[in-house]
Amino acid sequence: MSRVDLPAGAPRPTSRQLALWTLVSTVAWLAESLVSTGQSRNMYAGQPGAAPPLVDLWVPSLGSAILWVPFTVLLLWLAYRFPVTGARVNVLVHLAALAVVVVGRALGVVLFNGMFDWYPNGVPGYGELLNTSLFNNLVTFVFVSGIAHAVFYQHTMRTREAQFADARMAALTSQLQPHFLFNALNTIAAYVHQRPAVAERMIVDLSALLRYSVDRDHAALVALDDEIEIAEAYLAIQRNRFADRLQVAVEVDRAVRDAAVPPFLLQPLLENAVQHGLAPQDGASALTITAHRDAKEVVVVVGDDGVGVCDDGAVGVGLSNVRARLAQVYGAGAGLTLGPRNGGGTNATIRLPYRRYAPTAAVRATKEPA
Repeated sequence: MSRVDLPAGAPRPTSRQLALWTLVSTVAWLAESLVSTGQSRNMYAGQPGAAPPLVDLWVPSLGSAILWVPFTVLLLWLAYRFPVTGARVNVLVHLAALAVVVVGRALGVVLFNGMFDWYPNGVPGYGELLNTSLFNNLVTFVFVSGIAHAVFYQHTMRTREAQFADARMAALTSQLQPHFLFNALNTIAAYVHQRPAVAERMIVDLSALLRYSVDRDHAALVALDDEIEIAEAYLAIQRNRFADRLQVAVEVDRAVRDAAVPPFLLQPLLENAVQHGLAPQDGASALTITAHRDAKEVVVVVGDDGVGVCDDGAVGVGLSNVRARLAQVYGAGAGLTLGPRNGGGTNATIRLPYRRYAPTAAVRATKEPA
């Protein structure tokens, strides 16, 4: 038998999962006992003599169903811990489980026959009882074990999809961080000897960018307010680079400051506005950041009065990454568009569903004073 690679470390079902499995198994086997009772009842239809009372038919079926509940939970647990497509020894584990089921069901008959009346004339000898238990339970064992493995593989697939999504998001974010770091260092290097005071202020702003990068390295979502704060630090660096040429205005509605957004969402839009919109033209330039609520959506707009950029797919990896990260988090429910700005220039508009940001304990710790 070939081995199938599974995620590192076999998953351990939680107590909540075990409780859920027990509940679902109980309901499923109770339903099976009712179906089985109905089938037995139908067997007496059209035959001479009165059919046994319904309760007399249901009690033995109910007892058999109840005995299967703990074994069903056991097989689900074994499918998680020892799937048959894992190590070869796992097959032996499930064969041992079959023996446990056969012996356990036979023992249940011995202990509870007086209650459920499976054998009205007395329980047969152990040899015959074990043979009967194997014959009656083998197919059911295979069926239940198959369902248990299906549940396990569905869980594994969801886990892998989530891990893949996290890895892809991390990869997209990591492409952005070196990009803005390289640009910021180049700007600081240009001033470190000629204007050291300006360079010092830029280093402080850069440290804020780096701190934000480290703190949010593995965060799937951050507060829009944090994004605005770090965007202002970045723009402070750019204002020093462009001296009096760059004018910045930020207008963010209070109602959306707590909105959850992917980290470094604004950074590529700002870099695109500066590099493609403002830098190529002479004279003063203006850059605006606005954010507001539109029904159930958050609308964030980064605008510039530069030379204008057409959304032809050739605006660089930064905007492509923004689109990819929005699709990763929100699917078709979010997007980025570029369009002309009234009076000239470009508006980069992001629309995404409003979700209130709830910081994790790790994120809260980074904001608390030491």
